[in-house]
Amino acid sequence: MLPTPASVAVFADAATAPMSWAEICVAYPDQWVGLVDVDKGSDAPYDVRGARVVSHGASPWEVLRALRPFREHHASVRHLFTGVIRSR
Repeated sequence: MLPTPASVAVFADAATAPMSWAEICVAYPDQWVGLVDVDKGSDAPYDVRGARVVSHGASPWEVLRALRPFREHHASVRHLFTGVIRSR
């Protein structure tokens, strides 16, 4: 059974101003965030120095779906969780 789609906020003006990872975590606590223009410190997934947020929400699938239109125009696109991921 597939999970019920959760609501996802997508920014009408395409993205927030660039933010540090710490600022993103404070602004969107325990949420999945869709990021563009990602400034990475290394190849590690969570080593993000800064990025622009284009979507956020509780569902990783919905945030990922909201990122699709941005992949065409941005070389660096990813979705990450701002909280602690716990196993079930």
